[in-house]
Amino acid sequence: MSERATIYGEPIPDSELTFDARKGDIFKVEEGKKEWVQIMMFSDSKRYIRSSDVDFTTEQPVAPSDPEMLNKFCAKVKTAKRKATNEAALKYAENIRRQRIFERLLFDRYILEAFRKFDIPATKPSKLVECIDDSPIYERRIKN
Repeated sequence: MSERATIYGEPIPDSELTFDARKGDIFKVEEGKKEWVQIMMFSDSKRYIRSSDVDFTTEQPVAPSDPEMLNKFCAKVKTAKRKATNEAALKYAENIRRQRIFERLLFDRYILEAFRKFDIPATKPSKLVECIDDSPIYERRIKN
Protein backbone atom coordinates (compact mmCIF):
# COMPACT_ATOMS: atom_id res chain seq x y z
CA MET A 1 0.00 0.00 0.00
CA SER A 2 1.28 3.43 -0.88
CA GLU A 3 1.24 6.46 1.39
CA ARG A 4 -1.96 7.73 -0.28
CA ALA A 5 -5.35 6.42 -1.37
CA THR A 6 -7.62 8.10 -3.87
CA ILE A 7 -11.03 9.27 -2.68
CA TYR A 8 -13.54 9.07 -5.54
CA GLY A 9 -16.83 10.87 -6.09
CA GLU A 10 -18.39 7.67 -7.46
CA PRO A 11 -17.41 4.00 -7.07
CA ILE A 12 -15.71 3.91 -10.48
CA PRO A 13 -11.98 4.33 -11.22
CA ASP A 14 -12.46 7.16 -13.73
CA SER A 15 -14.66 9.28 -11.46
CA GLU A 16 -14.22 13.01 -12.11
CA LEU A 17 -14.21 14.00 -8.44
CA THR A 18 -11.02 12.72 -6.83
CA PHE A 19 -8.55 13.76 -4.18
CA ASP A 20 -6.17 11.92 -1.86
CA ALA A 21 -6.38 10.51 1.63
CA ARG A 22 -3.15 9.74 3.44
CA LYS A 23 -2.04 6.84 5.54
CA GLY A 24 -3.54 7.27 9.02
CA ASP A 25 -6.61 9.26 7.92
CA ILE A 26 -9.83 7.98 9.49
CA PHE A 27 -13.33 8.24 8.04
CA LYS A 28 -16.69 6.90 9.07
CA VAL A 29 -17.85 4.08 6.82
CA GLU A 30 -21.38 4.36 5.50
CA GLU A 31 -21.37 1.15 3.49
CA GLY A 32 -18.83 -1.45 2.44
CA LYS A 33 -18.94 -3.49 -0.74
CA LYS A 34 -16.52 -5.99 -2.23
CA GLU A 35 -14.44 -3.46 -4.16
CA TRP A 36 -15.50 -0.11 -2.65
CA VAL A 37 -16.05 1.45 0.75
CA GLN A 38 -18.47 4.38 0.98
CA ILE A 39 -17.26 7.02 3.44
CA MET A 40 -18.74 10.25 4.74
CA MET A 41 -16.65 13.36 4.14
CA PHE A 42 -16.57 16.68 6.01
CA SER A 43 -19.30 18.15 3.79
CA ASP A 44 -21.48 15.14 4.67
CA SER A 45 -21.11 14.00 1.07
CA LYS A 46 -20.58 10.33 0.37
CA ARG A 47 -17.30 9.46 -1.32
CA TYR A 48 -15.60 6.16 -2.13
CA ILE A 49 -12.26 4.47 -1.47
CA ARG A 50 -11.17 1.12 -2.83
CA SER A 51 -11.65 -1.60 -0.21
CA SER A 52 -8.08 -2.75 -0.76
CA ASP A 53 -6.85 0.64 0.55
CA VAL A 54 -8.54 0.58 3.98
CA ASP A 55 -8.29 -1.19 7.31
CA PHE A 56 -10.99 -1.45 9.95
CA THR A 57 -10.35 0.38 13.23
CA THR A 58 -12.18 1.63 16.28
CA GLU A 59 -9.18 3.79 17.14
CA GLN A 60 -9.92 7.36 18.11
CA PRO A 61 -7.04 9.72 17.45
CA VAL A 62 -6.04 12.01 20.26
CA ALA A 63 -6.99 15.56 19.43
CA PRO A 64 -4.34 18.22 19.96
CA SER A 65 -5.06 20.14 23.14
CA ASP A 66 -3.30 23.43 22.41
CA PRO A 67 -6.11 26.04 22.43
CA GLU A 68 -4.22 28.40 20.13
CA MET A 69 -3.71 25.67 17.53
CA LEU A 70 -7.36 24.62 17.81
CA ASN A 71 -8.50 28.21 17.28
CA LYS A 72 -6.28 28.52 14.22
CA PHE A 73 -7.56 25.21 12.87
CA CYS A 74 -11.18 26.23 13.39
CA ALA A 75 -10.52 29.56 11.64
CA LYS A 76 -9.02 27.61 8.72
CA VAL A 77 -12.18 25.46 8.57
CA LYS A 78 -14.41 28.54 8.48
CA THR A 79 -12.24 30.06 5.75
CA ALA A 80 -12.47 26.79 3.80
CA LYS A 81 -16.26 26.92 3.94
CA ARG A 82 -16.40 30.54 2.72
CA LYS A 83 -13.82 29.91 0.00
CA ALA A 84 -15.64 26.79 -1.28
CA THR A 85 -18.98 28.60 -1.30
CA ASN A 86 -17.61 31.62 -3.18
CA GLU A 87 -15.67 29.62 -5.76
CA ALA A 88 -18.61 27.32 -6.49
CA ALA A 89 -20.97 30.29 -6.87
CA LEU A 90 -18.62 31.91 -9.37
CA LYS A 91 -18.11 28.75 -11.39
CA TYR A 92 -21.74 27.57 -11.46
CA ALA A 93 -23.76 30.76 -10.97
CA GLU A 94 -26.55 29.52 -13.25
CA ASN A 95 -26.74 25.93 -12.00
CA ILE A 96 -27.50 25.60 -8.27
CA ARG A 97 -27.30 21.79 -8.28
CA ARG A 98 -23.80 21.76 -9.81
CA GLN A 99 -22.85 24.66 -7.55
CA ARG A 100 -23.72 22.65 -4.41
CA ILE A 101 -21.89 19.54 -5.63
CA PHE A 102 -18.79 21.57 -6.47
CA GLU A 103 -18.98 23.49 -3.18
CA ARG A 104 -18.98 20.24 -1.19
CA LEU A 105 -16.08 18.88 -3.20
CA LEU A 106 -14.03 22.03 -2.63
CA PHE A 107 -14.91 22.08 1.07
CA ASP A 108 -13.70 18.49 1.47
CA ARG A 109 -10.45 19.30 -0.33
CA TYR A 110 -9.84 22.45 1.71
CA ILE A 111 -10.50 20.66 5.00
CA LEU A 112 -8.03 17.93 4.03
CA GLU A 113 -5.53 20.71 3.25
CA ALA A 114 -6.13 22.18 6.73
CA PHE A 115 -5.38 18.83 8.35
CA ARG A 116 -2.19 18.62 6.26
CA LYS A 117 -1.14 22.17 7.15
CA PHE A 118 -1.42 21.38 10.85
CA ASP A 119 0.20 17.95 10.35
CA ILE A 120 -2.81 16.13 11.83
CA PRO A 121 -4.31 12.93 10.36
CA ALA A 122 -7.69 13.75 8.82
CA THR A 123 -10.60 12.32 10.77
CA LYS A 124 -14.31 12.27 10.03
CA PRO A 125 -16.09 12.44 12.34
CA SER A 126 -13.67 14.73 14.16
CA LYS A 127 -13.43 15.65 17.81
CA LEU A 128 -10.75 18.21 16.97
CA VAL A 129 -13.11 21.11 16.62
CA GLU A 130 -16.84 21.37 16.83
CA CYS A 131 -16.84 23.57 13.73
CA ILE A 132 -16.31 20.44 11.59
CA ASP A 133 -18.31 17.67 13.22
CA ASP A 134 -19.04 16.24 16.61
CA SER A 135 -19.98 12.60 15.89
CA PRO A 136 -18.40 9.85 18.03
CA ILE A 137 -17.23 6.67 16.24
CA TYR A 138 -14.30 6.11 13.89
CA GLU A 139 -14.73 3.08 11.69
CA ARG A 140 -12.09 2.93 8.98
CA ARG A 141 -8.65 4.30 8.40
CA ILE A 142 -6.22 4.30 5.51
CA LYS A 143 -3.88 1.29 5.80
CA ASN A 144 -0.57 1.76 7.60
